[in-house]
Amino acid sequence: MTLDPETSAQAGLSVPPVGVAAVTLAGIELQQWILILTAIWLLMQMGWFIFEKVSRLLRDRAEREDAA
Repeated sequence: MTLDPETSAQAGLSVPPVGVAAVTLAGIELQQWILILTAIWLLMQMGWFIFEKVSRLLRDRAEREDAA
């Protein structure tokens, strides 16, 4: 079974819209997914930064108490 060139061309033209439709999950557009994932990444970075600062502060405080 072979496809004629016209059918192949039409199938090729439908790939981008089908891809966008497939990426649209749970009624949320691709742009919104990117925004959500960017916000999650930003919150993770902020959490890591705060964790590092607090743990360094507590470690330095414990070292000063041990030295005293």
